[in-house]
Amino acid sequence: MLKAVRESVLIRDMYTCQRCHRATGNMQIAHRIKDGSGTIEWLQKKFTDKKKGWLQDNIVDHPLNLVTACSLRCNDSFNIFNNEVERELLVKKIYSLTNV
Repeated sequence: MLKAVRESVLIRDMYTCQRCHRATGNMQIAHRIKDGSGTIEWLQKKFTDKKKGWLQDNIVDHPLNLVTACSLRCNDSFNIFNNEVERELLVKKIYSLTNV
C-alpha cells in the first residue's frame, strides 16, 4: 500500500479506530476485503484482463476497502471477504470508480 493512501485513510478516519473509536499512536490500516494471495486469485477470476499489480493497487488497496483500526482484534472485525454479498457490492463500487 502506498504511504500516501495510508495517510489519506488515517486523515479521513481522523486517526480513530472505526470499530471501537479509540485513538492511539499506533493505528493500523485494515482491509475490508483481506489483503492476500487468495483475494488476488479471486479477483483475477472476476477481472481476467487485469494483472495482479493492478488488482492490488486499484481494488485491494483502494481507500474504500481500507479502514483505520487500533488493534489486531478490531482489524480482524472489518474483514468481509467471506460475506459474498458485501464483498461483491464493495468490489463493484470500487471498480466503478476506477473508470476503467
